[in-house]
Amino acid sequence: MVKVGIIGGTGYTGGELSRILCTHPYVEIAALTSRQNAGRRVGDVHTFLRGYIGDLEFTEKISDTKDLDFVFVATPHGVAMKEIPALMEQGIKCIDLSGDYRLHDVAVYEKWYGHEHTDVDNLQKAVYGLPEFFRDEIKGADLVANPGCYATSIILACGPLLKAGVVKEDIIVDAKSGTSGAGMVPTERTHHSTCGETIIPYSVGKHRHTPEIEMAVDKFAGSHT
Repeated sequence: MVKVGIIGGTGYTGGELSRILCTHPYVEIAALTSRQNAGRRVGDVHTFLRGYIGDLEFTEKISDTKDLDFVFVATPHGVAMKEIPALMEQGIKCIDLSGDYRLHDVAVYEKWYGHEHTDVDNLQKAVYGLPEFFRDEIKGADLVANPGCYATSIILACGPLLKAGVVKEDIIVDAKSGTSGAGMVPTERTHHSTCGETIIPYSVGKHRHTPEIEMAVDKFAGSHT
């Protein structure tokens, strides 16, 4: 049985991750962190987990729990790079669901995310977590960078075609995501009464998944796409 902790357990990502893991036959969720919900039962916050996760309560810090094998970090960008170094020093394997470790080039990361990367050493060690293409590398990794949503769909679609040389490198992708991808906190742009039955463009020409997509598909194409 593998003991797992989740940093950032109250958002959509942390909740869905908990749902998947708590039904896994070889995983025990030993800790979920939440600053605003520390001390509350997980099932009272994520009601869909009632009957699956027992009486487990949110803790404020992952360090409140010992003997973890893996820690998932489901936080906004910029948080994982502050949490992961100490975890890895303890021999805990980490899977980051944010964008902190997806780009190995520090300059590219800082250009697209707009802040300094403070864990450059582990940035170089991180394995891009797309198992369809990098399964062997993931198996031996101590740190896995979970791909972004657009990146996952585009790389899976374009990668095999580029590798086989059956399409040109000049590719246009029409991609859309649901508003849940914007997180749990509602905004004017993502409120259903504003965006229902319509499409709202965002981050045109500057979406943070762009360099992530280029990094992966360029490997398959053998040139810049």
